Amino acid sequence: MKPFFGIDITDDKKNETMNAEPFVVAKPSAASALKIEREIEEVISEMKANYKHAGKHGWKSNVLVWCAAIFAFVALFAVEFAVDVTLDVKKVAAVLLCWGVAAVFVGVDLLLWRLSRKTDRAAEWADDAPKPRGRKDAGADKGDVPPSSAASEIFAELRVPKTAKSVDVVGFKYREKRGRIRPRGRGGVNGATVYPLYTFKGYVKDDALCFACTDEGVYAVPLSGIRAIRTVDKRLYLPCWSKGTPLTHEKYKPYKLKTVRGRVDENLRVGWYHVLEFVHKGETWGIWFPNYELPAYERITGLKAEE
Repeated sequence: MKPFFGIDITDDKKNETMNAEPFVVAKPSAASALKIEREIEEVISEMKANYKHAGKHGWKSNVLVWCAAIFAFVALFAVEFAVDVTLDVKKVAAVLLCWGVAAVFVGVDLLLWRLSRKTDRAAEWADDAPKPRGRKDAGADKGDVPPSSAASEIFAELRVPKTAKSVDVVGFKYREKRGRIRPRGRGGVNGATVYPLYTFKGYVKDDALCFACTDEGVYAVPLSGIRAIRTVDKRLYLPCWSKGTPLTHEKYKPYKLKTVRGRVDENLRVGWYHVLEFVHKGETWGIWFPNYELPAYERITGLKAEE
């Protein structure tokens, strides 16, 4: 099954073209694309600036290392002197105080070092992260942040129905080996793999299931080729929660969603996921999506998920 929102790097590690590219039926104008590109760049630049600002405490950590070392060095000889030369309780207490101060410096330093490592990894993540495909601009269901003005203009230009709802899909780079798809993602909690999450406007138009976003345009999958919604009983790790409504809301409880600690911040663990299967020109394709989006896909396609 060929991943629709996948990027095949089997033969070309630098490939950045999605498999879905041939299904694009409409693209935003160059002026609109530039406008939204600038908005995305501003968001990414702001993220990087925040991470770098958070990492400026590194020099403080180095100072504390030296302070702790000096206190420990002085305290070491002071203890030997106090024990060997005198039994004065006050001198011994002063020495112990030095050791206590050194211990505090070491503890604070370790805390700052851990935070520094985390912000450094965050900056690396921001540098390497792929640009979002309509994530912040795909609109929303009730409770989500509304699209920006630039995004609204593009959706109007692409003639996306105002009634279209936001749907999440899972995209990933992959290698094909012995006929099997081997997805590649980023390191996450406890060695798990975290996959990119994209948000589109999903709707049916002209006998096709359409996915619209601000930077790539509209992908159209013929409804006549859609065969089934498969259920994959495996956990899935995603970068974040994309909805405005909290994942603790009553309607999301059946999906076993949980926030867990990842490389940089918190990741989303999904209990299982689904694959929308369709056939086009004799080839079987699949659209991966998280379980909490099942009602939306069942409503759009008229199909029920297979167990």
